[in-house]
Amino acid sequence: MNGDIQFENINFAYPTRPDVLVLRNLTLTARAGEITALVGSSGSGKSTCISLLLRFYEPLSGRIAIHDQSITNCNFKQLRQKIGVILFATSVYENIRFGKENATRMEIEEAARQANAHDFIMQLPNNYDTIVGERGVQLSGGEKQRVALARALIKQSALLLLDEATSALDNTNEKIVQEALDRACKGLHVSFCLNYIIYGYT
Repeated sequence: MNGDIQFENINFAYPTRPDVLVLRNLTLTARAGEITALVGSSGSGKSTCISLLLRFYEPLSGRIAIHDQSITNCNFKQLRQKIGVILFATSVYENIRFGKENATRMEIEEAARQANAHDFIMQLPNNYDTIVGERGVQLSGGEKQRVALARALIKQSALLLLDEATSALDNTNEKIVQEALDRACKGLHVSFCLNYIIYGYT
């Protein structure tokens, strides 16, 4: 699972609109150790690339490969276990631990530090045991993203997909989350980021 991500002459249309190509002859390579920019307006297919990489859909034609191995040779479960996707669920401690059920308290706190989340978590009413969400403390957009990043990091996935991880954030929070991403992704072989930038780290 380690290595370059390659999209080779990808054509794709969603099943509900088979006559409308979302991706047409798309070819790109996200190389380990490099940063590649992926720029496009809303609806241009950036998130579709994530769906195809996770095999939620199959391209009409073309090939997607990781380290020159077609992802069609990987079963769905194996592929998705190797890839961490940034999402956010509910509580702090349990949310982070969801990425690795047998994680120790120390591992969870270290992941939070890497994600630049530890300091604000320690300021919550019950620190890591604080309940968040509809029935508890409401986190800001930037705080949610950092907790979600910690959860993905503790999973230690070979690939980390970030779908517009800094969207809808103000400048201050965007800078904090971006700094956390820059620092945290240094430990990953490849991070595939669709917030207009694809990060590749060795």
